[in-house]
Amino acid sequence: MLKIKQDPTFLPMNKDQSLYVTLKKIRIETIIRSLTANVTITQVFRNNQSTSIETVYYFPVEKQDNYTVTVHINGIDTLKQNNSVIDIGSLAPSEECIITVTYTSKLRYIHESMIQFVVPSNKNSEQPQMNPYTVEFICLIEEFDELKQKQQIIQVNSTSHPIQVQYTEQKIYIATFNQQNTYLNKDILINIC
Repeated sequence: MLKIKQDPTFLPMNKDQSLYVTLKKIRIETIIRSLTANVTITQVFRNNQSTSIETVYYFPVEKQDNYTVTVHINGIDTLKQNNSVIDIGSLAPSEECIITVTYTSKLRYIHESMIQFVVPSNKNSEQPQMNPYTVEFICLIEEFDELKQKQQIIQVNSTSHPIQVQYTEQKIYIATFNQQNTYLNKDILINIC
């Protein structure tokens, strides 16, 4: 989440002011191949304050994940690697900031024949997102080489979100969902059986 940096020399924000910059859109793109998920999360934030604000980005990461963060403000990209707290800098009123996080995560079996891919939500953040936003999710799942010895993929589903699943001639499953005016208040769970 993109948080407004608190300056200790100023009075604290009043309780009606948000500590977070407004999230407008989140897009999650994933390719799952050989028990590895390559994930790209793009978030668009907007400063809805009437003044410029200093911002800090917090990204919850798992210890085993390898990730990079790219920050795009006013046509300038800044690349940060393996740092879960990033000083973004100043955002002018009405200015947008696009943050792209890419990471690789190893998948594991949760049952004998089921693998689960999890995209963590911001459900544990100190303050929930007050404004609804758009969530786009697309996940490409290739047949697993490791599974050919045991079994083929027979089903892709989600117990957390209403996904659409297609199977292509190239033996790729495509799981998608798109929701507007919503909140990502629970983890995205993709089950591969």
